[in-house]
Amino acid sequence: MSEKKEFELPESVVKSTGLSPRDLVVIAQPKMGKSAIFGDFTTKYNGVVLNLEKGGYEYIDARKINIHESQESSDIDAFFLTIVK
Repeated sequence: MSEKKEFELPESVVKSTGLSPRDLVVIAQPKMGKSAIFGDFTTKYNGVVLNLEKGGYEYIDARKINIHESQESSDIDAFFLTIVK
């Protein structure tokens, strides 16, 4: 059996080494403000949000692309519609 290791958060800030970010994934608990922050970001800067959740950005002003055409579309429908477009 493998040994359990305790996860520790870093205590100091690590300086960045890259100049231009390529991809960004943000993970947080529900209702933390992720959509609101990125919606605001897209209105101030040249950004776009790829909305992967049905109704995720319905009430947020943002430059956004919805992968679901309607509330009735499934994830499979959205996948194929995104590829075909």
